[in-house]
Amino acid sequence: MRWTCLSEAAMQKIQYGQQDQQLIAVAIPLDTSIDSLSARASVTASSSSHELFLVLDRLEKPGNLGAAMRTADAAGATAVLLSDPACDPWNPNAIRASLGAIFTVPIASGSWHDIFSWLSYRSVRCFAARTDKTAPYWSISYPEKTAIVIGSEAHGLEDRWKSDEILPVHIPMFGKIDSLNASITGSILLFEVIRQRPTH
Repeated sequence: MRWTCLSEAAMQKIQYGQQDQQLIAVAIPLDTSIDSLSARASVTASSSSHELFLVLDRLEKPGNLGAAMRTADAAGATAVLLSDPACDPWNPNAIRASLGAIFTVPIASGSWHDIFSWLSYRSVRCFAARTDKTAPYWSISYPEKTAIVIGSEAHGLEDRWKSDEILPVHIPMFGKIDSLNASITGSILLFEVIRQRPTH
């Protein structure tokens, strides 16, 4: 560990927000590549245990990412996968909103194709949350290896998450707004999956 003393003006420039910090740490971020996830998540391709992944596609807002990480931690998710992320997982707002969950749940990022290929190799079935009236989420029997795919706040999920291997699911809504916050959508679907499992 190395210490460096800075002037007050320099400290004000590098600290985050309007806080008056006396100490700032600089660290090398963890490897969040999809290729390194198997080791970090302590799972193997031949594992027969339950696996539950939350896939966040092009998520834009760090606060939503942090909230989704809290949900993933509470649901005991195997990992959170960031598909073509539009925000930095180590953004201070994401870390703050996660209340530390960003350090308790394995996280990986990559292109949507790499993430989908990785999940397919592991025989994980993907369920994509969509606003069009497809099968309601409670009518699905979720398998032991499940991935829930949530779209961005602005664009939702586009056609790239449509295929015969990906089952669309729908959360019925009865108001005038046709979308939910991404982290709320993830909460509903993740906890439906674990509700169906005989043991938690």
